[in-house]
Amino acid sequence: MVDEEKGAAASSPDGRLPAPLTPDRAFVVQVRQSSALTPEALSGRVEHIVSGRATSFTSVGELLGFMEQTLSRREEPGA
Repeated sequence: MVDEEKGAAASSPDGRLPAPLTPDRAFVVQVRQSSALTPEALSGRVEHIVSGRATSFTSVGELLGFMEQTLSRREEPGA
């Protein structure tokens, strides 16, 4: 949740602050102009900012799968 006036993360409804947003967990997602905005048909390209790994996707499942795989690689010892 973002406080648009201050541009900072606001606390969650239960009063706890969300986890910090760190660059090693940042992605750029580019959605194709012709893409339907549905979980089954969303298509485009995603790039992990820190590693530069990138791929195309044709569904939300593929997008999230790439993100999960990329983050799990970064969290492995020696990665």
